[in-house]
Amino acid sequence: MITVPVRHHGHPVPVPQVILCRHHLVPELRDSHTGSHTNRHSSRIKTPAVHLPEEFWLKLKESLAAGKRVFVFVPRIWLVEAVAGEIAACSELSPIPVFATHSRDPRRDEQRELFVKTAPSVMVTTSVLERGITVPKADVIVLYAHDDLYDARTLIQMAGRSGRSASHPIGSVYFLAAANTKSIQWAVASLKEINAVARARGLLVGEESPRLPNIEESDRLECNLISNNGQF
Repeated sequence: MITVPVRHHGHPVPVPQVILCRHHLVPELRDSHTGSHTNRHSSRIKTPAVHLPEEFWLKLKESLAAGKRVFVFVPRIWLVEAVAGEIAACSELSPIPVFATHSRDPRRDEQRELFVKTAPSVMVTTSVLERGITVPKADVIVLYAHDDLYDARTLIQMAGRSGRSASHPIGSVYFLAAANTKSIQWAVASLKEINAVARARGLLVGEESPRLPNIEESDRLECNLISNNGQF
């Protein structure tokens, strides 16, 4: 069986723009008494300040000015509240609702529903919302996209939150990272190839097929680009 590499609305999958910020590193948690490195389960955790790069603020403000809902993905649960707090504290964005949720949040479903109903708005979350949710008019920003917790498939799923709705099939995706990792490169290349094969088959809205893919391409597509039962 050959997987059809196109969304139900026939538009291309948004391809992430990789924005390299060399100092965009996950802050280290420290013991509030000793100042030494600690783990997230310590009772004396000192949450460090989160300094978000200018490139993040630029893209966030552009999306919100366009009336978008913006997913902001982070790789640690403690970063959810920290990043949401930074966004909520931005005076330029004071009228914008900022939601936050993660796998341990008992109000996760409520937060998700409010986000879906509110535009423009921001949802800061972990990869818990990487799949199973369709939000119209959504853009995606992945912070710390170079982090080891983000493999290529996770990055693809997070990028896939943008442009899923038939009413708003076009969206923007940004990977902010300190390094252009192999996972980032694989994710971007895979999404480009999904679109290329769909275009070659004449499956994209308003685009003619330049040529039909051969059998080898189709087999490679099924093996490498299938995205969790069409969740991309």
